[in-house]
Amino acid sequence: MLIKKKDTNKILIYFLLTHLIVWTLVPSLSNTNLPLDLIEALSWGKGFPFGFHKHPPLSLWFPQVFFQVFGNQDWVYYFLSQIFVVISFIFVWKLSEELFN
Repeated sequence: MLIKKKDTNKILIYFLLTHLIVWTLVPSLSNTNLPLDLIEALSWGKGFPFGFHKHPPLSLWFPQVFFQVFGNQDWVYYFLSQIFVVISFIFVWKLSEELFN
């Protein structure tokens, strides 16, 4: 069975939306506490520093921006992480189109 390119793009979009929703909801409903690395990033990100010797600044700035916009809601940080996962999926998809065309 041959799948058309138009159909594969639709499948990708459905997959990405499902992934975004499921992996935002599941940890939000099942975890009682945020991951310690995220709590650390939130505390270090106050004042928007230009990073530390071990951490680049963007890993501190994005959680802090989301905290400033949405406040103290756990689901927001799971959503933020899934946004980056979905962006990574899109880049891998585009790279695979280039390599396997």
